[in-house]
Amino acid sequence: TWGLYPDSLISTSGRSLWPMNTISAETRIILQRDFQELWLCDAFGAENDCPLLLRHPGAAIYFPNPDPRGRYVVACENVAGHAWLIPLDGGEPRTLGGFSNAPQATAIRPDGSEIAVGGWTVRDNRRRSIIRIWDLDAGTERELDAEHDFKIVDLWYVTEQSLMSATTGGLKLWNLKAGTGEMLDEREYEHGGRLDTGGRFLVSGTPEGVVLWDLEERSARDIPIAPEMWFLDVAPDATHIAAGRDNGDILCHDLETGETHRLLGHTDTVTLVRFIEDGTKLMSASFDGTVKIWDIPVGRPLHTLPRDEFLSYFRAQTNLRTVPDAAAEDGYRIEYEPFSGWESTPPH
Repeated sequence: TWGLYPDSLISTSGRSLWPMNTISAETRIILQRDFQELWLCDAFGAENDCPLLLRHPGAAIYFPNPDPRGRYVVACENVAGHAWLIPLDGGEPRTLGGFSNAPQATAIRPDGSEIAVGGWTVRDNRRRSIIRIWDLDAGTERELDAEHDFKIVDLWYVTEQSLMSATTGGLKLWNLKAGTGEMLDEREYEHGGRLDTGGRFLVSGTPEGVVLWDLEERSARDIPIAPEMWFLDVAPDATHIAAGRDNGDILCHDLETGETHRLLGHTDTVTLVRFIEDGTKLMSASFDGTVKIWDIPVGRPLHTLPRDEFLSYFRAQTNLRTVPDAAAEDGYRIEYEPFSGWESTPPH
């Protein structure tokens, strides 16, 4: 069953702000307006102050990614070949450049001291995918050559010295100290995946569906959730996977029982799903301007019922029976049987 916490719901639809990500233990929300502005809201519930973080007319700002320690936000831009680093203390935003196109993915080291941005560049008339890394403490930059021209759609720091890249040509684990990468999978991947807080379980989408990786065991498991998911998350103990869809639906898959629960409540594309409070609750956000917090579902989903149980239940609700009849025009006939509580079959 699902439980909604009404006093933990924030609505920004009146200000045309779209919730996109969270900061500081999910108590602050990053929001967008028309893809040209980033805003920050500090609390749930009643009306609250939402300061403007960045306004950049003429270009789309997307995929805001917060520093785990709540000091800054990194976001991509679709016009110039750079990303933005936006301090949350009111400092001047700066660009992270060196690309020939709009970067599509960013990652932040767990301690917030390093930022990775994925895109591509053109050198010697050849297009190459690259990952540029900024060490914020040392003030240095370096570059990883992905040695292909596939689009980099997602990046995650697995540890302080290892980075995972998802591309349209596969999944690669990078050793940052050595500057080398190990190809784990050659399937096409899509943006919207998520690495759990422990750095072991990675959930990501492909055109065929959802894949759950156990990076410790180097094994992958296909999850029976349809493709076209916008954003995904995996619970800290890998008991559940959540997926947000562009029609507003949220799917929560129980990895132990194999049941998939459907959460209906948003009226527009889901922009965020996030397990919170050690995986005991689920947060969701949408272009409808709302953020909702839900109980993790338990038991059997209301929208599914095993076939035999369904037939037994259905038979108990009616005295009509469809039985084969070779003499009938369509091969079947309707029979009327005694109904529970009737002494005899009523005339018909």
